[in-house]
Amino acid sequence: METTTIEQFIDDLEQVQHKLLNLFSQKRVALRTAKTTELQALAKSEEGLVQQMRLLLSRRQGLLQQAELDGNSAESLLEIVENANSPTDRRLIQRILNARERTAKLRFEGWIHWIIANRAYKHQTEVLDLIANGGKQSPTYGRNTERKTAGGAIFDASI
Repeated sequence: METTTIEQFIDDLEQVQHKLLNLFSQKRVALRTAKTTELQALAKSEEGLVQQMRLLLSRRQGLLQQAELDGNSAESLLEIVENANSPTDRRLIQRILNARERTAKLRFEGWIHWIIANRAYKHQTEVLDLIANGGKQSPTYGRNTERKTAGGAIFDASI
């Protein structure tokens, strides 16, 4: 397999990753400031980029399958380039490693978004519960208060 095919793939991957990183930073600001209309617009853009990532994933799988047909049964594009052992491929190896780092940043940013959204949901649920009960605790919170447990349901057979 020619490394130019992998290089073209990395070019496309880098473009999508940079767009996603930019979008994710905008999304974090919109989440923190609760700008729902901006979040909706960003969600539409994100859907398109996610679709592009799915296509890239499919292309990557095709590249790995082609490499296997060519006799190089590698599990990653990095392995394919390393096995080619060409001095010009050192730059490509670094680009692949940089793409991995961006993937880790995207994953981390996704976790941040999930945490923000989850905390906002919990806060909204608590506020709605207070409103529904006239500012008092829900009656379900006070049931069986005399029965205290010191562990989770898995470890405490009395529950």
